[in-house]
Amino acid sequence: NTNFWLMLANVDNESLKDSIQSLKWSLVVKDWDRGVNFFTRHFREQLQAYLKEKDQREEKEGEEGEEKEEPLTGELLEIAALLFVFVTQESATVLVKDKGAKVLIYLLRLKCIRNSSLRLEWKPMYGSLVHYCFPKWKVPSYTGLSPLLKFQQTLIKLARKARPFFTESSTKEIVDEILPQMCPYDKNIFKSQVLLTTLLNVKYDHQLWFERCMKIWASIERCRAWDLQWLYLMGRLTKQTSVDFTPYLDFIFTRVIRETGLASGASKLIGIQKTDYSSECEIFIKGGIRGKFFSQVGRLLCNSLGKDLESSQPVFTHLTRFLNQIESYFHPSNSGSWSNDLALFVYGFIDCHVAKIREANKQKLEIEKGKSIDIKDIVDVPSQEVSERVVDIFLPILHQGVYSKSHLLVMLSTRCIANLGAISTTKVFQEIMSKTQFILTSVVAAKQISGTLNLLQSLVHHHTLSSLQLLQILPDLLMQLLPAIDLNDLMKTSQALSFYKAFLSLVPIFELDTSGGAISVPPEMSEEVAEARMAVVAVLPDWALLFLERILEFLRHLEPESANFVYMSLASVIPLVTQSLFMQVSKKLHLQLTRKLVHFLQDNIVEDAASIYGQICQNAVHAYPEQALSEFFTLAGLIWSPKTKKIKGSDLKVCWIMKLLESAVTYGGDAIVLHGDQIKALIAATQKDASNSILVEASTKLLESSLKGLLGSYPLEYRSLPPNLWNSSEMKDTHWQYWSHKDGKKTDVEWHSPGKSEITFAKDLLTTFGVPAVDYLRQLNLNNERKEGERVQNDEELMGSRTRLSLKVVNTFLAYASDLVPEYVSEEDKKGEADAEESMKKSAENKGQAPFLKKSLKDKEEEVSTTKKGVQEEDQNPEFHKNLLEAIKSLASWYLASNLDFLPSTQTLLETIELLITQVPTRENNSQGHHIAHYIQSTTPPRDPLDAQNKHTRSYWVHKETQKRAKLQKDKAIGRPLSNSTKILFELLVGIYETHHENLKDQYVRIKRCFVYVPLSLSHFLPKFVEKLQKPDSTTSELESVISVLSLKHVLHTICRKGWNNIKSFISSILKAVIHEKSQVQNKIFQLFGDFVTNFFSPALRPVYSETKSDFLAADIIQKSQEAREHLNKKSIEYYGGLCDELLDLLESRPHWRYQIMALSSYLVIFQDVPDLGFPIRFLNVCLDLVTRADLPIVRTLAIQGLHMILHTYKYDVHPPRSTVQPVLDLKISPQGDEWDSFGWYDKALARKTWDTSSPAVPQSCRSQHKVPIKNLESAKEVLEKLCHATEGFAKILENLENDHNFTNDVGKQHKMEDHIMKMLKNPAEMNFEAISSQFGGYGENKVIFNALVGSKTPWPSLILHFSTKGSGFSISNARLFSEITQWLGSSFLSQLITQLFTVSTFGDRARECLAAEAFAGGLRSLKYLNYGEAQEVIKSLSTATTLLCSQNRSQDSSLDWCTAFRWGTSELDPRRINWLLELLETEITVPSKHTQTQAQKIQLLSSLIKEMSWMIESVLERMLQFSYNNLANPSPLVRTEISHLLEVLFLLAPEKKQNENDDRYDTFIKKVQNLLNPESSEAAEQTKEAKEATQETVLSWLLSFLKSGGTRGASRRIGLLSFLPLAMRLQADGAEQPKLCGKFVIELASQVHLNSDDLSSFLELFGDLPTHQNWHVVKPISTLLQIFVFDHKFLLSDDLLEKVFGLVDTMLSSSSIEVTESAQVALSSLIVMTGGKGVDSLINKFREEANIKIPRRSQLQTTEGRATIAKIHHGLLGLASVAKSQPYQVPSWLPEVLVDISHHLNSPRPLNKVAGEAIKEFWRTHQGEWVFLQHLFTREQTEAIKQSTSSSYFA
Repeated sequence: NTNFWLMLANVDNESLKDSIQSLKWSLVVKDWDRGVNFFTRHFREQLQAYLKEKDQREEKEGEEGEEKEEPLTGELLEIAALLFVFVTQESATVLVKDKGAKVLIYLLRLKCIRNSSLRLEWKPMYGSLVHYCFPKWKVPSYTGLSPLLKFQQTLIKLARKARPFFTESSTKEIVDEILPQMCPYDKNIFKSQVLLTTLLNVKYDHQLWFERCMKIWASIERCRAWDLQWLYLMGRLTKQTSVDFTPYLDFIFTRVIRETGLASGASKLIGIQKTDYSSECEIFIKGGIRGKFFSQVGRLLCNSLGKDLESSQPVFTHLTRFLNQIESYFHPSNSGSWSNDLALFVYGFIDCHVAKIREANKQKLEIEKGKSIDIKDIVDVPSQEVSERVVDIFLPILHQGVYSKSHLLVMLSTRCIANLGAISTTKVFQEIMSKTQFILTSVVAAKQISGTLNLLQSLVHHHTLSSLQLLQILPDLLMQLLPAIDLNDLMKTSQALSFYKAFLSLVPIFELDTSGGAISVPPEMSEEVAEARMAVVAVLPDWALLFLERILEFLRHLEPESANFVYMSLASVIPLVTQSLFMQVSKKLHLQLTRKLVHFLQDNIVEDAASIYGQICQNAVHAYPEQALSEFFTLAGLIWSPKTKKIKGSDLKVCWIMKLLESAVTYGGDAIVLHGDQIKALIAATQKDASNSILVEASTKLLESSLKGLLGSYPLEYRSLPPNLWNSSEMKDTHWQYWSHKDGKKTDVEWHSPGKSEITFAKDLLTTFGVPAVDYLRQLNLNNERKEGERVQNDEELMGSRTRLSLKVVNTFLAYASDLVPEYVSEEDKKGEADAEESMKKSAENKGQAPFLKKSLKDKEEEVSTTKKGVQEEDQNPEFHKNLLEAIKSLASWYLASNLDFLPSTQTLLETIELLITQVPTRENNSQGHHIAHYIQSTTPPRDPLDAQNKHTRSYWVHKETQKRAKLQKDKAIGRPLSNSTKILFELLVGIYETHHENLKDQYVRIKRCFVYVPLSLSHFLPKFVEKLQKPDSTTSELESVISVLSLKHVLHTICRKGWNNIKSFISSILKAVIHEKSQVQNKIFQLFGDFVTNFFSPALRPVYSETKSDFLAADIIQKSQEAREHLNKKSIEYYGGLCDELLDLLESRPHWRYQIMALSSYLVIFQDVPDLGFPIRFLNVCLDLVTRADLPIVRTLAIQGLHMILHTYKYDVHPPRSTVQPVLDLKISPQGDEWDSFGWYDKALARKTWDTSSPAVPQSCRSQHKVPIKNLESAKEVLEKLCHATEGFAKILENLENDHNFTNDVGKQHKMEDHIMKMLKNPAEMNFEAISSQFGGYGENKVIFNALVGSKTPWPSLILHFSTKGSGFSISNARLFSEITQWLGSSFLSQLITQLFTVSTFGDRARECLAAEAFAGGLRSLKYLNYGEAQEVIKSLSTATTLLCSQNRSQDSSLDWCTAFRWGTSELDPRRINWLLELLETEITVPSKHTQTQAQKIQLLSSLIKEMSWMIESVLERMLQFSYNNLANPSPLVRTEISHLLEVLFLLAPEKKQNENDDRYDTFIKKVQNLLNPESSEAAEQTKEAKEATQETVLSWLLSFLKSGGTRGASRRIGLLSFLPLAMRLQADGAEQPKLCGKFVIELASQVHLNSDDLSSFLELFGDLPTHQNWHVVKPISTLLQIFVFDHKFLLSDDLLEKVFGLVDTMLSSSSIEVTESAQVALSSLIVMTGGKGVDSLINKFREEANIKIPRRSQLQTTEGRATIAKIHHGLLGLASVAKSQPYQVPSWLPEVLVDISHHLNSPRPLNKVAGEAIKEFWRTHQGEWVFLQHLFTREQTEAIKQSTSSSYFA
């Protein structure tokens, strides 16, 4: 039906209005599935067509003057408003909402909407984002991409498009709502961030949030996704406003530097943990996080540039410093993970800069045309000085990046240089051309030629082809690149061909005609450019001949490699480049090229490259068909004798020539007719011997290509100039003026349409070959002569090659000459089609869709037809199709015999049947289309970056038009009627597949294709497929084939619309199919049913209860809409109720375990979607029964999930709504009485107190929300009470859960049971779970059995918890069940449960402990929902349990279970509800235990609780610190380990240190510990040696844990803890083994710590006199630490601090230890690079002064004064060597003299000569490859001085 409506669609104004009214009707009636679902797509396509036609009409008319308002703007605004309400507020399915949202996105992009007064509310969008993007329930997906996930992506995109239409007041409202929720210690901060950045309209009142957001941004580190979201927001802000970003540049560049990881990334240091980003927020990130971050930073900085150079100077200063720091990483010798990051940063900046210039050019063009532009939309154009500065900064590093080993860096560098070339062509060419020419001619630089070719290709566009620098070298360049077509380097060849392709797409090649005298130069072109172009033209003909010859020889020796991507790209690029070659040459030169091609093919047979050679032949004919075909058909004489009329030569040669001719005639057109006799003779001669399959295949291919060339629709050329210009007389003289000619999308393409001579020859082919083939098939006389049960003999005629040949010939005419052989339609079918059309019209009129019937289907079909205008009715042969149909019916009856062996002709017969059904070729040659689709973009010349009209080459648009036309042809064939003949053919097709399923099972998918082209066939065959699922004798292959068909989306949609009886039949069939116990298909059946219920049945029929309200519909229309909505509700209730009732009846009958799994999982999906229709009481009883009595653990787990759903969905709350009065916020006071019920928004309120004191208002979303009790649920409470008070029933549940834990904790038992089940699946009759029970003593975790039975996908919805239980046996499902029941039944239930589970005998049995932990956690979680009295009862029970817990010793696994229980039980809870637990544990840990393990476990529990309570631990903080201090030297290593973890948690949760805060408990604690570690203190004197070592180990373990995870929290406490860093260093000299190892790791982590700018000075003061320490183990780590420290903090370090750093390194450079001086040298070189050479002159002067001191005489060397002098010279020489090594790839002005000074010591005594020699050798090692470009920077004397240290080299 959809295709029918689209065929009738008009694009005129009135019809579009009718379409808008129909869409309005569907939105108001709320007919989601049939109305909005269709009309959104139809409306969008219709509007696109209308606007496109309008733009073309206006452009053609050239309207000028005042811009006219779009007449449909008002209607479109109304539709946009309605769609916004529909998407954000209506309860439609996500599948339909997704379509509506996409239409709304399209509308909001329209200029008429953007410039309108449309205003949208932000709150509905905010609510939709929260509801859909952060759902409570996770619904599984079986079809790859979940519909919900797809809608989430669309909804986020819609929010971004809608925010410009939010009102001005929205900014303040959004800030007041979301910003107070953004506490760095809150788990929901990421959620709040993405909502804020997505919804905020930055145009209004940015001062309300800008500074606050920057402060929040800095609060979380080491989280790239977090940074990226802020970058999106700030990027929009800088782009749309004039905010001053200068104060935050240091912060931005520091973040970028740290994210690169360059300083520590290559080393083997242990890394600091990254901040865990919320997985549910990742959907808001567009594309990959890693790449987007650096690209977005570049765009942000570009948008921060001012209009002129002065205002942009701060950004340029920081940018220069940053690039100086990372420039060496762009060098070709460097490669690593950083390459892509740096490339994306540079690309983002340059692309944004060029886009701004392009947008300004576009606006300028529109203003010139008289169009008005809103003042706020005008783009600020960067000045020319700013653009030149951008080129100067980036060009040097980009030029290095071109030759990198990283493919992405090479690609982006070349694109960036191309963009810069458009800004400053002369400067770019002056910079790169000298090196480019050297590389192209140098053998040494052969490896770099690929990068050069890539660069040249990127520079071929409109601007550069007018560049005098390029034109002057182009003649030599074209010839120099020919050797790059090299068999030994396919990548180089591919890039060379891409360059030639880009060049040929822009340049026509004609011979230079100088006979006319002087050549006139157009006024827009200079004489120098004209002369340069003529010089190029002079060499082009010779080059073209050499180029073709080179390609042909290259292919002759090329070995095919199907798995090689480079080879595959070559196989695609060569046809495209040869197409441009033949298309762009003159007719005379084309003849020379064609003759060279034919001569080569005549002498060489290259079977491996036959397809590529064929495409080259095809390209040659396409350009000039007549003269090319005349040359190619000379090849026919080599294989066919006119005298004997027989084939001559070997089969190999015959096939070779036939393949070439087949390709040649594909685009031959009317030129084919001139060689018709030869074609017919070749086809007839090669078909004489039908048994020769090779020749037969070549014959049918030639016939196929001939028909394509005669009757096909294809463009006549792909030239860069339109035909009127190409064929004009002036082209002979002025062709050199039309280089890079572009004219937008105006292609003026001429399409091939069959002429009379072509149709006549096609009819001749049909008469000669097609009709005899049909006659042969009819004469086989295979009518039903076989008796039933008689075995069919494979006689020669049936299996013979003649039958297969005849079918192939018939297929060819059906596929490629369908206009000559129209489909036969009987009178009965004609009448049926007429009745169907009339019925559709009446149905449309009744539904208000009559406006679409403006044209008849026949008229519209004629309008879209592309090939029929040449074929007249007298040319057609209707008898061909009729006779063929009879022959196929007769022939197929034999192939249906079950005892007939599979024949080679069976596949060909099936292709014939499919062609008769669909009228579309089953096997099209899509290779050319494939090549175009994948490589057209890469081989098309880069678009001019500054082109405001988005122009491409003409050949590009011709390719696009061809693809579009082909798609139209394919779409036209969809929607064929289901005639009686088609039904019979379908029966034959399905029957043959089923009969020969073993041979054809992989081809069964073709039936899906037939369903697409004949939609009504699905209704006819669906019952038969469904029925097959129930047949016990259905084979595995048959079932798999049926499931593959039923799994199609449109099949499942059809089932949903067929009425309840059909749905019930389908469901019953699937459930019965499971009983077949076929292990190979059970997974597919399970997924089919789950897919049906989850993604199609459930959401498609959701009831709609809302009322109709509209301001533009009449009263009678509203009445009709009310009736339509009631009908939809009634249908939904009927369908839902029927399915739910069916599933519950099944579950109540206690069926087979497969039924239980299927029915339960399906019911869960339905219940979470529409709980109102879910029969809650019956479902509750069923779940309780299954939890009690189910044998299989997976069934019990599903039942528990069902209990979660129903109890969670229907909160039974007997208490009145809680108070919303804001109480006093006192962390230390536990609430009493009514205050207990006022907790709804305490968490966020306290978060504001701690974090953000500037916002006093409580966020609306934080207020307490309670569910209203649902009617008739008193009985549910009675059910629960009855079960829980019946001791036997609930005891059975506990026993089952305990057994599950027993199995879960025994890994060996899991594997044994899984193996046992897999063996039983092979023999389903032996499946007996009672036997498993007796063998394994209980069954276990759902995941193990479920994986063995139905695969790893979870087929039921589940609560999204965002809570990890990895490594523990704790079950959140069980804990939640206890919590939910407690909320319903009160405290008495939990008290009894705790009393029953918490006994001394419980501990030691892990399964029972797990159960007790789950009950304990459930009780904690229920405190949130109980009133004060009930809560006190629960607290009393839990306190008793906690005391017992703390007194018992537990295993390590059980301790992990309990820690998980404490964390889950207290998560998302106001901490003051559990202050009692914190204080109780704090009391318990002070009580000595009998065993140290028990004491350690108590501390472990307390740490888990504190970690979950986050920052609200004020009441016990001081006592916890004191307890930790007292136990730093505890004799037990277990206790000390837990103490270090406890301190880690306490300091990670420490609030930000306030300014001028003297009395800080954290600082006081650190000072106490420092005093304890000070050997001179009285406290330290009282300690024993063992106690001192224990204290050191504890403190360093604490520091190690904090630093490793401290990258995200505790920023203000880092500098205080780093005061222990000197201890870690000194221990490297004489510490004990364990503290020494901890100290080593602490030093590595300390180097990577990120500090605030206020703490940098304190950090450097920590080193004190350590650089002068005598032990090198202490000193050496300092240099590495400082190196990484400066790299990470470069933009925060002042000049004074940098001077201090250099002083520390200089001190280490004077060390007598070789290890220290070597590391100091490396550090000094790195520091010089990082600082951009800042202060290098003063360093050089200092070091040179020392190095030039006169060396003492030999007799004085051993004296004290002599050694001191040598040491001073050595220090200066080391400094100069470090300075020289800091420039491994560049040569600054001071470097030659430094090298000369170093060379003076080559003959000095040791160690001076060694240092000098190594420095000079290092210089030659790093500069050897670039010496040819660098030697001019040295004088002759300097060169000779530094060369004396080098020996003979193999380098030339």
